[in-house]
Amino acid sequence: MLREEKRQEDIPEYQPGDKIYKLFNHDIVLIRGKDEEFIIKIVSLKKE
Repeated sequence: MLREEKRQEDIPEYQPGDKIYKLFNHDIVLIRGKDEEFIIKIVSLKKE
């Protein structure tokens, strides 16, 4: 369980209403609202 706690601490946490450009500085982010929590993985698409 310690490993999972440390892993959650390493994930940056944001709240609804934060600027979306802040999310793009990370690979995985946690969005914590009043009733729900979301973990979002950020993936960039290659332009050709």
